Amino acid sequence: MAIKRFQDVTQKAFDVVLAGLEEPSFGYRSLFPQEFTADLTWQSLQADGNLTVAADVIAHDSSAKLKGRPDAATQTGQIEKIALLNRVTEKQLHNLDALQRAPGQEEQIYRIIFGDIGRSYRGVHMRLEQMAMQGLSTGVVDITTANNIGITTKATFKIPSGNKTGVPVVWGTAATATPITDLKERIAYAKGKGYRINRIFMDDASFERLRATTQIKEQYSGLLGLNTGILSPNLEQINVVLGANGIPPITIVDSSYTRENKDGSLTTESPWDTNKVALLSSNTAGVTMWTLTAEQKMAGYTDPGAIASNRDIVRVTRWNERNPFRVFTKGEAVAFPVLNNVNGIFLLNTDNVTTWS
Repeated sequence: MAIKRFQDVTQKAFDVVLAGLEEPSFGYRSLFPQEFTADLTWQSLQADGNLTVAADVIAHDSSAKLKGRPDAATQTGQIEKIALLNRVTEKQLHNLDALQRAPGQEEQIYRIIFGDIGRSYRGVHMRLEQMAMQGLSTGVVDITTANNIGITTKATFKIPSGNKTGVPVVWGTAATATPITDLKERIAYAKGKGYRINRIFMDDASFERLRATTQIKEQYSGLLGLNTGILSPNLEQINVVLGANGIPPITIVDSSYTRENKDGSLTTESPWDTNKVALLSSNTAGVTMWTLTAEQKMAGYTDPGAIASNRDIVRVTRWNERNPFRVFTKGEAVAFPVLNNVNGIFLLNTDNVTTWS
């Protein structure tokens, strides 16, 4: 029998709904894989601990020379709580009661009873996406009163100043901008520091500027054996052009998040700082450091009438209050996306001449 009342939602049904949610498509999940920590401290590493240096040629019967470990933490901070609360009000419960007596309302009933589970789970991942993509595109996670209702916090991951630069001609100047040259310069700079670039990320604004430049059009036309530079190639075609120049392919960051402001209005925007380009020397950008929520650590002391389950790093809990009567669903995680191997991350501001800022 289909569930039509909140009081019919069992722990098993709650678990099934949470586990059956569609996998979030946020890009941070692959770029910042999860890493558990037992406490509330995150740390960002300066270099990849697997970075290899050449052995020394030494005399027989002499000792090998001790090498440093290139994995010192460059920044540490506290892992904050990320949470959101959804509720079903008394008025909505009265509406649900009316729907239960009407035929053909199963889908709407389902949305009222179970919809907050998905919103609570996805909302946590949406905030982590915002933090991770802001951090990757700028080197800083900056949670302010403008983009968050709650605390303010800032993490500067200390990407070396030489790894961040502008361009000789902004990419918006299509006739004279040189995006291929700019990317090759960054790749050469990284190589001089011992890093091989294998991934390039940019937002759609940067890509549209890149594909409109004369340099890109001429190079694409040249590959086709044409003498014109008017063709405007797509992403796949541009990646062919880049490959011919020894440049790894571009990935366009197609990401957005929606936040609720203090006045209840909604704002949807990209978490990627516009016109920034990130060049990575590894397949990941960092880790999402997480630990158990206080509720999980206090198992047995929480409300015995509540229903709660975990999916990956998110704890979703449901309970009710009696005065007035309302049903609450909360999503919560104690997590923070952290850039690692910051010496191997290189940033390009395509909207600023010569310098990063």
